[in-house]
Amino acid sequence: VNSGFRLRGYKPYAYSRKAQKLDMVLVKELRESPGKCLRDVWDRFDFAGDFSLPDGKFVTLASLEKVKEEDVVYVDSLEKLKECGRYLREGGFGEIGFDLEMFNFSPQELGLVCLLQLSSGEKNFVVDVLADVEVWKGLREELGGIFADPGTVKIGHGIAFDVKALSRDFGIIIVNAFDTHEAARVLQLDRLGLAHVCSHYGLPEGEEYKELKGKWQSSDWRVRPLVKDQILYGVMDVHYLVLLRKLMMRDLTKEIWGRGI
Repeated sequence: VNSGFRLRGYKPYAYSRKAQKLDMVLVKELRESPGKCLRDVWDRFDFAGDFSLPDGKFVTLASLEKVKEEDVVYVDSLEKLKECGRYLREGGFGEIGFDLEMFNFSPQELGLVCLLQLSSGEKNFVVDVLADVEVWKGLREELGGIFADPGTVKIGHGIAFDVKALSRDFGIIIVNAFDTHEAARVLQLDRLGLAHVCSHYGLPEGEEYKELKGKWQSSDWRVRPLVKDQILYGVMDVHYLVLLRKLMMRDLTKEIWGRGI
């Protein structure tokens, strides 16, 4: 637990040794048999058909509508958190984008989780875990099962610290994840930041996203109230991830499906 973590009423989830051992067994199985993470129903795409336009060009992020306020839900109470969890569980979503905003007390310590952003590709949630202690305490119960469900791909960008923070603070374990940062590295894109990756895949408001990221990425996310642009930036970190994963999978496997195999 980092030494600066002293907010009254907040404490990391008590992670038992038994739970650690069970999770390590699962992680080892998935590492040795990565095919267990593949889902035939969801991960079989007709890339040449589903991702092509009538003019012969490929689908890009430009096909997504710009983020609208009515498609963003700000979660600052246990009741809203329950509604968020219910929506994601009952919606049958095969993929969910996620991201965390954290405050780092020092470069050597894992930061304090301040926000959790989620996107189904249709609706976006900004979960303010500092707004109410009940939101912090209820996060694992309401969302832990979704993150642990191998039938739902959790999509993030550079998720190493996010995985550690969710486990440390909430006891949430992520099973079946897709890291767009790693995909960008394998694809040898010129720049690996999410805003640049989105621009590469045709995001019209890519420059706006870059400006928001430059202004808010390293801000003090503990400060409340959050301003409108902070919430917009947080949403843009997850809004495009579901389609982005499909586009990157298309390019990662293009050599195979392009030959009709």
